Amino acid sequence: MVIGQSSIDFLGVNISDGRYTFQPYISISLGEFPDKLTGIKQIQQYLGIVNYISDFIPKISKYKNFLAQLLKKSPPEWNSVHTEAVQQLKKLAEKLPPLQIPRPGKRILQTDASDEYWAAALFE
Repeated sequence: MVIGQSSIDFLGVNISDGRYTFQPYISISLGEFPDKLTGIKQIQQYLGIVNYISDFIPKISKYKNFLAQLLKKSPPEWNSVHTEAVQQLKKLAEKLPPLQIPRPGKRILQTDASDEYWAAALFE
């Protein structure tokens, strides 16, 4: 352990200067998936990475919901909507913004919404 470091890499995240950012290999691994995912295992792997970076992507539920439909018991056939969702998530993952580490005592309202659902949570 090193004390007094100004930057640290931990589980694919770089933490420095009061911000955290994902290391580039996360976006690269997402980009290596084909635009048409085949099989439940590949869809689960893709969504696993997407879930890991979900805090960094605004309106992510819009795209995740289309792909999550494919994991149901009777999934729809793959179509252009699913391909578009994969392509958009890849594009968004290329430009993940850094996030500010929350300051103690400050409240944060986190919201997310799509045509299918909405959610909000208040954190302190």
